[in-house]
Amino acid sequence: MISVMLSAKGGVGKTTLALVAALETGAGIFTNDLFSPIDKALPPGRCVKLKPGQMPKTLDRKRKIIFDFGGYADRRMIGLMKVADVVVIPTVNAFADLQVTIRTIRQVAQHTSKILVVVNRAKPGDLDKVRAIIHEMAGKYPVLELKTSKALARLYKHPKPVSALVAESPLNAYVYGDLHRQVTAIITAMSAIATS
Repeated sequence: MISVMLSAKGGVGKTTLALVAALETGAGIFTNDLFSPIDKALPPGRCVKLKPGQMPKTLDRKRKIIFDFGGYADRRMIGLMKVADVVVIPTVNAFADLQVTIRTIRQVAQHTSKILVVVNRAKPGDLDKVRAIIHEMAGKYPVLELKTSKALARLYKHPKPVSALVAESPLNAYVYGDLHRQVTAIITAMSAIATS
């Protein structure tokens, strides 16, 4: 499965979402951000930093691959959108971020309808507000949430799938239960969109 985490807006949690998905699914990551810390959080060989203009020679659909692209316009994005099984567009509930997200969705929709929007750092009520705005302004794409959690920041130093954290102890199951449900919903939606 080829997934693309894409946003024309920086700071919306795209790389953290890519890391969470990679840890949970065993996927490898290609990123166009040469300064990304994501390669330090994954085992050697699971993250490749692509130089400007560089792309993998072949893409094996049998492998789980996540492209963590965004933050600036990159001509490689159009090609990726056309071959992606799912394009995940993260956002946060802030006016400027949502404006860029709507433009991003409209651009992606010119190449594929396999779009999932994820509201990062979501607070109570954010999901419903953002979903209403996206549905009115950009289309009826699925919109899920990933609430604010200190555990997400810790994944860069102590990378571990959220499902593994939950399985470690009843206390962890309680502490990370909501995060686990959100991550599971996102991974499930990505798979469903990819196979639709």
